[in-house]
Amino acid sequence: MAAIDPEVEQDIQAALARAEAEHGVRILHAAESGSRAWGFASPDSDYDVRFFYAHSRDWYLSVFPGRDVIEYPIMGVFDISGWDVRKTLQLCLKSNAIVMEWLTSPTVYRAAPDFSAALKDFWLRVADRKALLHHYVNMGTRQVDQNWRTRDVIAVKKYLYVLRPAMALRWLRLRGEDLRDLPMNLQELMRGCDLPEAVRGEIDALIVRKANLNEGQETGRIALLDHFAEGEFAAAEMLTASLPARRENFSEEADNFLRAWVV
Repeated sequence: MAAIDPEVEQDIQAALARAEAEHGVRILHAAESGSRAWGFASPDSDYDVRFFYAHSRDWYLSVFPGRDVIEYPIMGVFDISGWDVRKTLQLCLKSNAIVMEWLTSPTVYRAAPDFSAALKDFWLRVADRKALLHHYVNMGTRQVDQNWRTRDVIAVKKYLYVLRPAMALRWLRLRGEDLRDLPMNLQELMRGCDLPEAVRGEIDALIVRKANLNEGQETGRIALLDHFAEGEFAAAEMLTASLPARRENFSEEADNFLRAWVV
């Protein structure tokens, strides 16, 4: 687990315990998301804590399904929310990349014995590479549309918000059908890609800058990185168009997984 201030860790564990008590759930996996897990935190970055949880079996037998997320207002530097395990499995069946990102976070706060490995195995079995490419293309191009199109100066973090999905697309393109351990962390993604040294150097420099700046600090556009990101989005769109959609039905396996973890 990545190093974290002991007092912060204590506060997070207390918040997770409070969520369990208030909602009558069992947290199965909790991890850091956001910039601290993506590898480009600033000194004032929030702690984005995300978790998977399960209710008792009777909760799932209701005629009217209950709310399947737990969300709290941001409290100081803590942003905490989670997904019910049934919702999580539904998202797995849609090849939701965020599920695997939470599972591969470098900072894990809770992990029920065997759950994280079991969910990772299930995700790998059902994940569709075409859908994952589509997810990261949309994530990256949305950031481009919001922050790049008409600006010569942008926040450093916004630059990195574009570069991380671009790097994930490169990772997916180079790895083929091997989706094991799809990283959420930008540096890990970079290590898994055959990157030009000039691109690597510019990204490393941005990460160092952000580590020493507050969240809103800005930078001028960097032509090399603009070209890299736009090239990755274009290459991914071409690859996505060439791939067939996955047609297999894994609903029965999802049901079996749910029954195994709801007690």
